[in-house]
Amino acid sequence: FTSVTGTVGGDVKAGDEVTLTVNGETYTGNVVENTAGDLTYSIQVKTDDLEADNSIDASVTATDSAGNSKTAEAERTLDVDTEINASITIDTIAGDDVLNAEEADKEFTSVTGTVGGDVKAGDEVTLTVNGETYTGNVVENASGDLTYSIPVKTDDLEADNSIDASVTATDAAGNSKTAEAERT
Repeated sequence: FTSVTGTVGGDVKAGDEVTLTVNGETYTGNVVENTAGDLTYSIQVKTDDLEADNSIDASVTATDSAGNSKTAEAERTLDVDTEINASITIDTIAGDDVLNAEEADKEFTSVTGTVGGDVKAGDEVTLTVNGETYTGNVVENASGDLTYSIPVKTDDLEADNSIDASVTATDAAGNSKTAEAERT
């Protein structure tokens, strides 16, 4: 279920019934006065109905003190976004996937790669090597590519040549997806 909320006005009062129609289904709820004194409603609608028909029709009938009735109607169309993509790669380590004597003497070795899909600059990349976790942020390089570069202890690379990488993307609609890659 998804909450559909709104405000009402005019001669509508707390307790009046609001009717929503979505995908041919009718949902009802009552008007309440919130702490700010506004008249609002919140009605639970099946998410499947919102995905099948993104048009919401709302109506409320108000009756004034003289007994006159008036029905107010509104329509709202919403965007349904349930898609998200994320990808991550790990570049060749040390240029050839071999740590030579000079490279092995260094305290840290940079692990680099690219990300794609809905991943954006600033998202965090997590690497796991030899049971140790290393993190860094995605940056946009001069060519517009999204990349990362994370220093990893060379001793960890020597002890375990398997690198696991992951990044989680969250889009504007709040959808999340984690992409993973492994390099040995």
